[in-house]
Amino acid sequence: MTTTQKHYGLTPRQGKSLRYVVSVDRHRGDPVPPEKLVVLTPWSDLPHTVLSAGAVLKELEKKKLIIKDDGGYRPTPKGKDIIEKARERGLWNK
Repeated sequence: MTTTQKHYGLTPRQGKSLRYVVSVDRHRGDPVPPEKLVVLTPWSDLPHTVLSAGAVLKELEKKKLIIKDDGGYRPTPKGKDIIEKARERGLWNK
């Protein structure tokens, strides 16, 4: 079991994707469409296809951690809170 699963019930892919959505919201204020979540780095926990990005965003939406908005997704207060608590605990460094 990974650290984010143990503490927040998220898979590594869900945790990293939520972290990205929260970061974009904090720094640019833009919604995140699925295609912006895709990375080509093989070892990354982030999605590698638009289809898998859409699936992980839907999973996070079902958990009420993000909401669909204006062609993309934004974090909910609950989603932002989880990322802030994970950051404070240093979970991204483990």
